[in-house]
Amino acid sequence: MIDALFGSKTRVKLLHLFLNNPGKSFYVREITRLIDEQINSVRRELANMLNVGIIKSDTADNKLYYEVDQRYEYYVPLRTIFGDNIDGSQAMIQTPSTLDWQSKLDELGGVKLAVISGIFVGGSTSPIDMLIVGTPAPGKLKIFIKSLEKSEGRELNYSVLRYDEFYYRLSIRDRFITELISSKHIVVRDEEKILERQKQELHNMFEMEYKGGNTVSISTKKGKMITDPKQSLVGLKNIQTKDAIVVATEARFAVNSADALLNIESPGEYEVSDFSIKGVAARRHIDDESQGMLATIYRIEVGDVRIALIGNIDAQVTETQLEELGVIDIAIIPVGGNGYTLDATSAASLARSLDAKVVIPVHYDDPALKYEVAQEPLDVFTKEFGAEVEQTTKYKVKSFASLPTSLTVIELTRS
Repeated sequence: MIDALFGSKTRVKLLHLFLNNPGKSFYVREITRLIDEQINSVRRELANMLNVGIIKSDTADNKLYYEVDQRYEYYVPLRTIFGDNIDGSQAMIQTPSTLDWQSKLDELGGVKLAVISGIFVGGSTSPIDMLIVGTPAPGKLKIFIKSLEKSEGRELNYSVLRYDEFYYRLSIRDRFITELISSKHIVVRDEEKILERQKQELHNMFEMEYKGGNTVSISTKKGKMITDPKQSLVGLKNIQTKDAIVVATEARFAVNSADALLNIESPGEYEVSDFSIKGVAARRHIDDESQGMLATIYRIEVGDVRIALIGNIDAQVTETQLEELGVIDIAIIPVGGNGYTLDATSAASLARSLDAKVVIPVHYDDPALKYEVAQEPLDVFTKEFGAEVEQTTKYKVKSFASLPTSLTVIELTRS
């Protein structure tokens, strides 16, 4: 409804971002990630908002930053519309009853997280009325609990945990914590946003495995994706794709299984299970311009993580193609070279252009595989690329926040 009123979904998301962060500036790619929209659409709306005067811009560290202009004529009414007042602890502060909770928690001191349930929340079946996490002053806590019990006319069932103990019990899905947050409850305070992050991480978690050639599996709680499953081309059995989402970078790498959930082998946009997929046309490495674009590169989104799937394509990736892919966090790139696919130098150059945090190399020399053209060993690429290398059989990703802070090559052992 509000999208229609204000003209576009991107504009609404931008207004929401800026008006909830007065005094904070953002650069374009950061904005693109935060609001989860295409970079061209973001740039167009930013230009419109600059022209109107809602936002202002400034340059720092060779980047153009944008922030809301608090002197804009209609800043206050727009903030009334778009300001967050229905989420988390900030939402709770808007009601008189919660103002009492906030002030009391402030008086206790050292409270990082507080959850109320049971008697305090209508419809809750939780036996726990309140959980306090932190180091509140014992004397003040005792007085606080007694005042609540007097007000409610009954003894409260509450618990106090140190932050490190709570974090550990949450991480191992301790029964007490799990039952509390699974029941109807209200988060009165969560300074570290730990419950919000935990909920998001559980929903977005996925793992990646390498099967050889260009074949990678990406598994979530709800679904599974297989890339380029035709492994008979490298001397192995084709991957089973029953109930899987199959993504092929070229038609010759597809198996077109009737029992797959969905077969994708061309440009377009697709939404299925936990995956959001966008295919972009590309030229194959073995083709010239006269043969057109017979390959597809993909952006695959799982939660807040964006994966680029790069097949055996020409080394000259255009700015338009990079814009279509947008911000990338993990890049899956063939590196074996020898005229068949990207070589170490081209793969390293493309990986840097994508500006991903994680690079997963595929399609390199493996004695167990029979490539049509002999491939270079993996270490040719890793030496050329010069980033830290981590080896594992499965790469598990909880969320964008769980990715390495520095550029990392993940070497997946073929399984």
